[in-house]
Amino acid sequence: ELPFERLTAMASRTLKTPMALVSLIDVDRQWIVSNRGLGDVRETKKKHAFCTHAIASDEDIMIVTDTTQDPRFRNNPLVTGSPFIRFYAGAPLISPEGYKLGTLCVIDTTPRPHGLDLNDKQNLREFSALAVQVLVNRRRKRERECEQNSQLISCIAHDLLTPLSGIELSLALLKEDAEFRNLLSPDETAGLSKAVECTRIIDEICRNIRSTFGGNNSSFEEAHIRSQLHSFVVDQMVDRLYLVLDQIDKKVPVKIIVDPDVPRRIISDSAKIFRCAMNYLVVACTRTKTGMITLRFTTRTDNPHDKPVLFVFCHDTAAPIDPEMYPYLFKPVTSRVPLFTDGPGRSRRNKDRCSNLELALFSVASEINSVGGEYGFHPGSAEHESLVDDDPSHETVGSTFWFSLSYSVVQQKPQPIPNAQEISRKLASQFHDAVMKATEPTVPTEDERPAVANTSRQEQVSE
Repeated sequence: ELPFERLTAMASRTLKTPMALVSLIDVDRQWIVSNRGLGDVRETKKKHAFCTHAIASDEDIMIVTDTTQDPRFRNNPLVTGSPFIRFYAGAPLISPEGYKLGTLCVIDTTPRPHGLDLNDKQNLREFSALAVQVLVNRRRKRERECEQNSQLISCIAHDLLTPLSGIELSLALLKEDAEFRNLLSPDETAGLSKAVECTRIIDEICRNIRSTFGGNNSSFEEAHIRSQLHSFVVDQMVDRLYLVLDQIDKKVPVKIIVDPDVPRRIISDSAKIFRCAMNYLVVACTRTKTGMITLRFTTRTDNPHDKPVLFVFCHDTAAPIDPEMYPYLFKPVTSRVPLFTDGPGRSRRNKDRCSNLELALFSVASEINSVGGEYGFHPGSAEHESLVDDDPSHETVGSTFWFSLSYSVVQQKPQPIPNAQEISRKLASQFHDAVMKATEPTVPTEDERPAVANTSRQEQVSE
């Protein structure tokens, strides 16, 4: 990368060393961002990296005058073998938040018993600071771009709400018009109700997106991470999924299953769960030509002290996905890597359809990543094992896409147990009401009066 290449070239010339590097430390490797004098090497194992020791040190510069005399490095393969490092000096790259990300270092193949003088040390510190500034400027540029994306998404959602409100109002007027309803057949009446409910779903999605990305001075990532948690009924979500599915063109039946161990009311981000499940179903309905599609809600708790996790699996019996495409699933849409193809002669419509499927998977990845969930894919469908031939030469049937999110169970408030005094007062009140009701004079109805009169005369005769 050009800004870092210039820095390592200047550091190499200024400090008179054949090699200079800008490197970052990952979980298990050293990633070399810029390399001056070290050939085509772009990464090394973390355990062999001098940079690992430099960022762990409390000193602002780590200097090793002769690596063959230092017990930490004398057996290092970078010392005993190519490039035969003998001298090393590195200054850590410290982010504005105080994190040590890596180093800018200079390397020589001959020992330097006297190390670096004061001017060289200061030069190394300033080169390191310049490298950090390149990273900071890049991050700020990306944040500005993401903030613009966030504002654009919020504006689009807001703009969609205006015509949607008109559609909702028109549908409401039609539904309330008794004369119009009398002209509709039962199927048309049901269709009108579905249209009303679908507009409600679109309205909720738009409002959710607007509130998520419409925060002041919020970046795209910050807005995306906001999780809107609330209590919802899983069965009601299933009903809404079925409602939307009715409007989707599909060639196979779709079955949605909620396992008995899933609580019927949970606390989680229902908007993300609904959208991700819907995206998986859209992909499955578009790809599956024969067989069936199953969406399953299940739950698992590995540790009783941890939050339970809701798993959503979407099984289909579509044609298998090319294994070479696995690494590109859930990635941003690109025309260079078509994930779903219908043969060499794809039409413009099929290309758009496949791009929509790729966008659906990327949307799931973005939504689930933003709240710390997990997602994935594996070939084959556990739901349709009977359809899978035992012959290894035959292709695997179907695919399974899944995602998971943590949730909380709605705690039922315990009903207060009344004490003995409250029970006594309640019983006394009930008894008083019963006595008063029994002693109230009754006014006979017209039909009852003759019977009452006859009864009175019979009583007088008997007396």
